[in-house]
Amino acid sequence: MTGRGMSDTTALFTDAVDHYVQHRMAYPTDLIDVLIARFGIGPGTKVIDVGCGPGLLALPFARTGAEVLAIDPNGPMLEAGRTAAEAAGLTIDFQVRKAEDLDAADGPARLVTFGRSFHWTERERVLSLLEQVVEPDGGIAVIHEDLDQKAGTPTGQVIEAMKRDWIPDDLHRRNRAGHAEVLAASPFCKVERMVGSVPRIWTADQVLGQLLSTSYFNPGRLGDRRAAFEADLRARLARVAPEGVFEENLGLLALVATRPTG
Repeated sequence: MTGRGMSDTTALFTDAVDHYVQHRMAYPTDLIDVLIARFGIGPGTKVIDVGCGPGLLALPFARTGAEVLAIDPNGPMLEAGRTAAEAAGLTIDFQVRKAEDLDAADGPARLVTFGRSFHWTERERVLSLLEQVVEPDGGIAVIHEDLDQKAGTPTGQVIEAMKRDWIPDDLHRRNRAGHAEVLAASPFCKVERMVGSVPRIWTADQVLGQLLSTSYFNPGRLGDRRAAFEADLRARLARVAPEGVFEENLGLLALVATRPTG
């Protein structure tokens, strides 16, 4: 068989759900705490998590007592989120929807978050829609890996080389850069930059699991190339760290956007 390709983003992560749940890096607690304090998130407020996946952002916001709407176009990802929320005793409204489906009826929201998902959206259109959703004093948080920091780590260098060699014509490399500029040209043009860092000691197996959770290298996309891909990755990692252990600081960047004051 062959890989499924990139044209259908709705089903893109279906084969990656288990790997995503097990191997995706959690969002730094200190970064989430800053957002909670910055926007006064708690009972009586609403958070909308867009492209929520299995709820890695939705769950910590729900723990504050806030109302949380978590949307994602991928049903299996949402099922994983529902399972996690139930296990944690949390109430979260998970819905199969895309960012472009949001409207005023979904508000008012104190905060709308995009965890590793903003690049999948029609960014300008979505920001225009959110003008009708976000409270006057609310905002938007776009959170993703600090790509510059990641590229400087040993595993990051191996991963970038794998991308170049295995998917040189990747069609989904859209909207990966320029988030701050897009936000600055929107109604939410006051943009702050926050950085969180997560120390991580991980093995070659965990690096592999992380890659299998991505749109680049999920099992459905790799298809019958998976065994060769895994062998290539392990060989490259072994050249970097023969003992198979990597100790790194992994950075996450949050762009927090609000309306201008005055």
